[in-house]
Amino acid sequence: MLIFAAQAGAAAFVYAMLVALLYRFPSAGVGLVLGVFVAEAVAISFSSLGLGPIDAYPQDIVFVALGGAGAARLLFGGRLSLLQLVWLLFGALVVLSFVRGVGLFGVNLAGVEVREYVYLFAGVLYFMTVPAGPRFLRRLVTLWVFVAGVLLSLTLLRWALIGLGLSGGAQWVPTAGVSSLRVLDSAQTLFLAQALLIGLYLWLVPGHALMWRFLTGLLLPAVVLLQHRTVWIATAAALALVFLFERRLRGLVLPVLVGSALAGMVMALFLFAGDANIVTQSLEASAAEAVNTENSTFLWRLESWRVLLGGDYLSGYVEYLIGRPFGAGYERYMPSLGMEINVSPHNFYIQTLLRTGVLGLVVLILVYASLLLRLHRLRFRGMGESFSPRLALVLLVTQLVYSLSYPLNYEQGILLGVAASVAWSATRERTRRTKRVRVVWKTPA
Repeated sequence: MLIFAAQAGAAAFVYAMLVALLYRFPSAGVGLVLGVFVAEAVAISFSSLGLGPIDAYPQDIVFVALGGAGAARLLFGGRLSLLQLVWLLFGALVVLSFVRGVGLFGVNLAGVEVREYVYLFAGVLYFMTVPAGPRFLRRLVTLWVFVAGVLLSLTLLRWALIGLGLSGGAQWVPTAGVSSLRVLDSAQTLFLAQALLIGLYLWLVPGHALMWRFLTGLLLPAVVLLQHRTVWIATAAALALVFLFERRLRGLVLPVLVGSALAGMVMALFLFAGDANIVTQSLEASAAEAVNTENSTFLWRLESWRVLLGGDYLSGYVEYLIGRPFGAGYERYMPSLGMEINVSPHNFYIQTLLRTGVLGLVVLILVYASLLLRLHRLRFRGMGESFSPRLALVLLVTQLVYSLSYPLNYEQGILLGVAASVAWSATRERTRRTKRVRVVWKTPA
């Protein structure tokens, strides 16, 4: 008993110190999240850490600390914004669903399902309370692009091993029926695509190293060759917005595309020892599968969504309003397969609807809609900013498209939270300027 008490006391002390560190240094929060993200990409998956009777993962430790620091910032940060209140409402709905799930299915089943929502909520809560100053934003951009460079190096290394025939038995080798070039998962590929967009905007910001800017020429072919089709669509939508919004970047988009195509050809020939068939066959198979009416993941997902929403999965007004609790699983009968399956819906909006009901989905959509409207109304506010409101808007669009097929991974909480902080800080600054102008106008000459 004394040993357990001593361990609990030591863990509480370490946790308090970590929360204090995150409260004082927001950049440490970015570094901690991205550090875990890179470690997971290298290790493929983490083993649980035995903390007494609890099996915890590194993400659990990080995001519980971020949630504590975010809550402390809310308590001592003065008046809450409307967006923060709305996000707290979303968190309350998640907690309600989890508590109901613990009572019905036990803490283990409910805990496994609620994890990704806890990570996202805690991350957004923390970063939306961080002051979006120029120094913090520059560090965020630097860390994001640096981590993208690390992931790109990891990708090139794994492709080189495939080209040399040395990848047999590796943990990162995709399963049968999946492209052999998918050496990163969809969340990590989305991260590269977002770094590509950040790199494009860095061309508008004087003073940044040319290496970060020219990295975009390698990121685009990597995103294409990794062959996550949802990320393709998200990237295309974001590039279309960049072309529409940024007049100064329009002349850059075409050279980047051409340069990226050439870089991709050289990359493929070099990594795969001159055997371009590995790349062409993989791309052809990926494109053919997307339009195949008999064996298409898209058609399978459509059927899955129709079964979940049109069947008996949700029953009664209560479940439609606040969802089925965490731990209930996603078991449903698939007519095309002739069997029951129990996998996630592969759609973050539908998954949120099933777990937090119509109320939770509406709250989530309200958060994104209000952010997109605010960021769109804000002007670029000068070329000296590394993370402008317009860039934040484009990055949020990639999240919205990506969520059509996958749940948001935990590192995306950084972008969503910082976008909220940027929008709130800019709105508050504009209000202050308006008040100062009014004061000067009333002052007699």
